[in-house]
Amino acid sequence: MDIFLGHVLRPFTSHALDLDALKGLSSRLTLGAGSDSRGQLPYRTASLLAELSGSDFVEFPGGHLGVLQHPVAFADRLTEAL
Repeated sequence: MDIFLGHVLRPFTSHALDLDALKGLSSRLTLGAGSDSRGQLPYRTASLLAELSGSDFVEFPGGHLGVLQHPVAFADRLTEAL
């Protein structure tokens, strides 16, 4: 857990994004998260980043492994998003 907190989570959560640069990419940037992850940090992060950058946000079926748990529904949603 120390490695995760010190080397993964801390750098990830302390990084400051250049939102102006992302806003310039908003027409080409689509963020997504799994519906089973609603309320969790990765989902909230993707959703907020989409909102702040003016990018699209797509909710996929399942959670972190939605592509494995719901491959057909995931592929259908990905096709719609692209």
